[in-house]
Amino acid sequence: MKKRLADCMSRLLFCFAAGVLYWIWLHCTGLGIPCLFYLWTGFKCPGCGITRMCLALLSDYPEAARQYNLLLFYLLPVLALYGFVRMAWYIMKGTKMRGVYAELPVWVSVALLLAFGVYRNIVGC
Repeated sequence: MKKRLADCMSRLLFCFAAGVLYWIWLHCTGLGIPCLFYLWTGFKCPGCGITRMCLALLSDYPEAARQYNLLLFYLLPVLALYGFVRMAWYIMKGTKMRGVYAELPVWVSVALLLAFGVYRNIVGC
């Protein structure tokens, strides 16, 4: 169990470090990762605005963050909790969660993101 915990913590630390390095890069250069879907099609993808949303949250501007990507503003905490539960299951049991309830949040999120992608390009949010 200690090895699994160390493995999970090292992965979280890597993700955190990558996020910090990207944040430093953005503040030093002003250059972010462009949305290829938007560049190629002219339509906003379901993830457009996530960098600005995260930067607004880090700067303590939740209302601005909400406007950058409405769905992900509410969906990310739910997905973070889902990821935490899956990680805790793996650490304690040594296996991945299986079954309908283990995968249902992922498929619901995919469906919501696809619907939001269509909605935001029709309505313009």
